[in-house]
Amino acid sequence: IGLIKKLVFAAIRVQTKKLVLEFVPRKEFKSTRIVKSIRFQKERWAQYVELKEPADIDQELIDWVKFSHE
Repeated sequence: IGLIKKLVFAAIRVQTKKLVLEFVPRKEFKSTRIVKSIRFQKERWAQYVELKEPADIDQELIDWVKFSHE
């Protein structure tokens, strides 16, 4: 499921026991929650977070997605 402004800024992949949220910020966030981070442009990273329960969606994650949307 892609979330698009002019470009895709986030995507959600549905798996059997979890969701994987990919977001594309202009800077790399450092956190143990981020399971994968790939730099694909000079100022763009694809970063991945696994969501296994509702509590995984917190203000930090929301802020990352908002930053990716800007």
